[in-house]
Amino acid sequence: MHRYSFSIIGVLISGMLLLASSCHKEYSYEGGIVPLVAAGSLSDLLGNCGGVTISGSYKPNIALTDNNYVTVQANISSPGSYKIYTDTVNGYYFNATGYAGATGLQPVKLNGYGKPLVAAAAGFTLHFNDGTCRFTIAQDSATFNLSGNCNASHVNGTYITGVPLDAGDTVNIRVNVTKPGAYSIETPAVKGISFIATGTFTTTGNYPVTLTGSGTPVTAGNTTIPVTIAGAACSFVVPVSGDTMNSTMFWRYTADGIDQQGILDSGIVSTGVNMLYPSNTINTMQVYGAADGPLLAPLTFQLFVSRINHELTTGSYHPAINGSTDFIGFALHFDMTGNLSASADFPDFTIFVTAYNDTTRLVEGNFIGPVIDEFGQTHTITNGAFRTYFKK
Repeated sequence: MHRYSFSIIGVLISGMLLLASSCHKEYSYEGGIVPLVAAGSLSDLLGNCGGVTISGSYKPNIALTDNNYVTVQANISSPGSYKIYTDTVNGYYFNATGYAGATGLQPVKLNGYGKPLVAAAAGFTLHFNDGTCRFTIAQDSATFNLSGNCNASHVNGTYITGVPLDAGDTVNIRVNVTKPGAYSIETPAVKGISFIATGTFTTTGNYPVTLTGSGTPVTAGNTTIPVTIAGAACSFVVPVSGDTMNSTMFWRYTADGIDQQGILDSGIVSTGVNMLYPSNTINTMQVYGAADGPLLAPLTFQLFVSRINHELTTGSYHPAINGSTDFIGFALHFDMTGNLSASADFPDFTIFVTAYNDTTRLVEGNFIGPVIDEFGQTHTITNGAFRTYFKK
């Protein structure tokens, strides 16, 4: 009798130990067994995903494959099943499910799905339980090389010592793109000027690229600018001419492919009124200049700027009825081919006064845009610039 009692007690104890052991790995409820959910964190103190490694190439309109995945370091604080995923950004996303059987820092691989829609950087938010963190997949860089050599390059614009380069001072080259993506081409600065181009190649093939110049030429003559692309070096030549009046007082511009330049007299600053707007005080400045060459009239260039009820300052001046609008500007040029003038009918013409100093009385700037001649024909002025001193 006692022998059977001990046997029953042993069975009961063994059953209780097995039940207690199973409770460490799963929860039970009336409908079945629920596995534990892993707990932990993916982010550092700044909210960025920790230790992210990005694999694969991400080009527009190319579906992701098994080679496209990210690996993140997850700090697991309690074992269990997990789902780690991102939102969809630019047409693709990442996802991972699994079971973490141990605590501590461990890598988790998230496979990529979908395909990028456009060539652009993508910022993803990664979700793990109630926590999130962030990482970015940069835009793919392009692979390209020179198509031909720099002998095929074309230099645009007018380059004059002491005169800053503007948007019209560019160089065209051609490249052969073997992998689409972002690109940046930059030359070193030589004698005060350099050139740069940035953008995105969307497909492979042969492309023209325009490099925009910056800086101010310091030396007249042919300036050789080197450029290196994909390890291949070449160079192009920029012709730089000496500035009129040694960069002291001058005017210049280009219209219809013809460069015009000359010498400025000092500007006259005055105050007046317009009878249509008698309550307004009009502060004006006018500068006059002659052209290079003895065959042209002594007075060939005029530039006029004004402000209403304000002192003259730097800023953008546009054609308008004097007295009706602040920051008003006109330009006139009389030469043997006819008169060119800014008109209120062409508000896109702009005079940029970049320096106006009451102490040194230096005034300088640029001008650009459409003008009209005495026959009603429209012309476009580029590379316009001036520098002089004003008197009151």
